[in-house]
Amino acid sequence: MAELTAQHLVARGVRKIYVANRHKDKAEQLAAKFGGEAVPFEEAMKQAVDVDVIVTSTGAPHYVIKPWETRQLMTKRKGRHLFLIDIAVPRDVDPEVGEIKGVTLYNIDALEEVVDEHIQERKEEARQAEKIVEDEVESIEDKFQYLSFRPLMALLSDRCDRIRQREVKRASSKLPELTEDEWRQVEHMSRMIVRKILRMPMMKLNAAAGTAQEQFYIDAMRALFKLDMIGETATSEERHNHYRYAQQ
Repeated sequence: MAELTAQHLVARGVRKIYVANRHKDKAEQLAAKFGGEAVPFEEAMKQAVDVDVIVTSTGAPHYVIKPWETRQLMTKRKGRHLFLIDIAVPRDVDPEVGEIKGVTLYNIDALEEVVDEHIQERKEEARQAEKIVEDEVESIEDKFQYLSFRPLMALLSDRCDRIRQREVKRASSKLPELTEDEWRQVEHMSRMIVRKILRMPMMKLNAAAGTAQEQFYIDAMRALFKLDMIGETATSEERHNHYRYAQQ
């Protein structure tokens, strides 16, 4: 327990660790792991004049840190606060120590309360995460609702754009006097015309997605715009888009 605590303290930025143990060799071994310093067990409270946190984890059947010696220690510290963390069972620190001015005592019971509080926080975070997942699932389901129309809408858009390009190209041979900037304006105008013409059919397709009218609109669009022609009679671009959207 003491070694694990020391490991986490060092990971959190503790600069100096002192280790006290009734067995000198054990204290030296643990101190060496973390670049700390071993001190005699009976000198531990004297060394504590310079520390900020004391962690106790012994197997003693009685209190190791008593109120009277803690009061003497706090007098020498001249008002510097001291944290005591008692992770021993039975306790190493007399509960009265926690009532001394300038001392904050945490024992197993107090730590369990902190753990319970953190568990509640994690449960609340889990509920928030569940809400995020639900919203994302709903969003994905909405997208899946329109998947049946994607190939159709792509074919319709491509078919209309090919017609647009063909007519603009024909017009270019009859209007050689137009400047490059004027041709950009013509190109932009033609795109906007196609987009506005397709806007209502696209809206109808979207509105019908997932409804009883879905198949009706699919069949109607295919028939009206001859969008069934995927194969030998379709262009390579149309076939490519059809297969690409079908895979998606």
